[in-house]
Amino acid sequence: MPRESLNIAASPGDSPPGSSWRQIVGKHGTPEFAAAFTPDVFLRSSVLGKPVVGPQLLAAFLGASSAIYERLEFTYELADANKVFLEWEGWAFGDLLSGSTTLTVNDAGLVESIRLLQSPSRGVRALASELATRLASSMSSEYFA
Repeated sequence: MPRESLNIAASPGDSPPGSSWRQIVGKHGTPEFAAAFTPDVFLRSSVLGKPVVGPQLLAAFLGASSAIYERLEFTYELADANKVFLEWEGWAFGDLLSGSTTLTVNDAGLVESIRLLQSPSRGVRALASELATRLASSMSSEYFA
């Protein structure tokens, strides 16, 4: 299957912040999801002890993360040819969590890295614990150490 970009680094224009990213994440576990990333895409996050590498583990992580949030709103987006910066607020465990997502996109338009930072620390610990439970069958505990 040819790899196609989902144009994540395009100017957001009139679209709400995070629209392109939501479109990609919403397809986790599908060939269209995998086609948006390089084969060695990696994600570093404040809830992880080590990076998640590859579209398959990334799909598991993003799918589990998305299911935990009661609500998630992107509040700001800034994009150029190779970087997308997103700020967001989400509600989980009855608390407000906030964060930023930075995507690095290669010249072909494929996402090659993701940096996901969340706060406050109480929420980060709760999120890491819940993800470790939900992902126990697909990711070893060393990801959450």
